[in-house]
Amino acid sequence: MAMVTDPYIDAQIQPIINYYNQMELELIIDIAKRFANYDEVSGSLEWHLKKLDELGGLTQSALKIIARYSGKAEYELAKMLKKAGFYNIDANLFKEAFSKGVITVDPVKMLESPAIAATIEQSYIDTKQAYKLIQTKAIEATQQAYMDVLNTAYLNTSSGFYDYQTSIKKAIQRMASKGITGATYNRGGTIVRYSIEGTVRRDTLTAVHQLANRVSLQGCKETGVDYVEVSKHIGARISLKNPIANHYGWQGEIYKIDGQDDKYRNLKEATGYPDDIQGLGGVNCRHRIFPFFIGISIPNPIHYDEEENKRVYELNQKQRKMERDIRNLKKKYAAAKAINDTDTMKFIDAKLKVKYQQINDFCKVNGLKRDYSRELIAEQI
Repeated sequence: MAMVTDPYIDAQIQPIINYYNQMELELIIDIAKRFANYDEVSGSLEWHLKKLDELGGLTQSALKIIARYSGKAEYELAKMLKKAGFYNIDANLFKEAFSKGVITVDPVKMLESPAIAATIEQSYIDTKQAYKLIQTKAIEATQQAYMDVLNTAYLNTSSGFYDYQTSIKKAIQRMASKGITGATYNRGGTIVRYSIEGTVRRDTLTAVHQLANRVSLQGCKETGVDYVEVSKHIGARISLKNPIANHYGWQGEIYKIDGQDDKYRNLKEATGYPDDIQGLGGVNCRHRIFPFFIGISIPNPIHYDEEENKRVYELNQKQRKMERDIRNLKKKYAAAKAINDTDTMKFIDAKLKVKYQQINDFCKVNGLKRDYSRELIAEQI
């Protein structure tokens, strides 16, 4: 049924994520290097004020780093979206339907539709705007990260809690562990911070699937197709409270686009598409919509057991946590290297070896594939 797989889509968005990973790493290193000189007279108010004056230079440097990678990322985005728009379109299936008179619109003309071209262009504009918001937040977060290091080191040193060198090392490690924020949200009165990498991955993955689904439905509209089939995958989200948020419950079914009939439910009523962000097409949703030709299309016969789906979902969540831990350690290692903190580098290197073994064992025991791309923050680490 599907022309491309989830791993293929992940591979297509990875170059963009790599650019933003490298961007974040350089921002962290740039902050760390500004505290690398342990020989300064430090811990005094004079030192604190001097470091405050350097904030403007940091901001200009951060702007240059972000500009260097954002242009490359947008170029990759434009290339990817031109292909992603047609991920859910099986041209051969449309040709068969046309040859049998099921549809009367030539699928070649449909694929060249101005409406589809406009849909792809709008997706690029919207995603590029989302990237700009991430970049703006990254500037603010870089400034705040610098101030956190400065204030922590100053307070710890002036109070005699730690010497300057120890204070800086601890503050740098704390800064690297937090990373550079790409987005913040107020969730039930609690501020939740997303890393640059996490925000870019989420926004890009969401944009790709939303675009492919919009083009798929536009193709249905232009050729008069009334039904669609929603993809299914193991590890789909589960919700016991909200049927729309329970992706396992509605995945893999055939739906009527407008209205409903005795056999097929309405797409929007069943899945929430396209308005409910907790449903089909919402944030981080991988489910895809495929045109379905009654009498020609063959429904996907695969069925995923509910308990097995739940087990895989929980295992995937654990694997994502282990991957985040590895990325976190790599950021801390890079920051320690920037200030020549060899003791911390050795300590982190030992911890990374343990983490590598743990994720290897976890994947082997549970039959999962290790996704090295999710552990990367830069090629040199």
